[in-house]
Amino acid sequence: MPINSQFPLSQLLEACREFLVLTGSRRLTFEYVMLKDINDSLSEAEDLGKMLRDIPSIVNLIPYNPVPGLPYQSSSKNRVRQFSETVEKNGTPCPIRWSRGQDILAACGQLSTRNQTKRLAISVSYTHLR
Repeated sequence: MPINSQFPLSQLLEACREFLVLTGSRRLTFEYVMLKDINDSLSEAEDLGKMLRDIPSIVNLIPYNPVPGLPYQSSSKNRVRQFSETVEKNGTPCPIRWSRGQDILAACGQLSTRNQTKRLAISVSYTHLR
């Protein structure tokens, strides 16, 4: 990711280790949103598991909820399960946060986008009425 040139992942992970020591926290929680063909390969799951092997943590695996107008897609359920199993084989718990409400565009991330699109349409309509 481009931001890694400014904030290298190795420094972030070291900061995570220091945080655990300084705060006495038991573990960290990472959120990982899976995007089809972008970050859902099994080699990326393997890398993630190895990277977190020495950091007490849990990875909440979140399948992407498609949003109209955005080019991203959800990974298949099978791929999500395989990804989770691969991370867990490396010692980091990786529960899957299956979405609800996707069929009515009410899942995480979808409501906000739908409301923003609706506000934009109302704003455009209002501008044309003036």
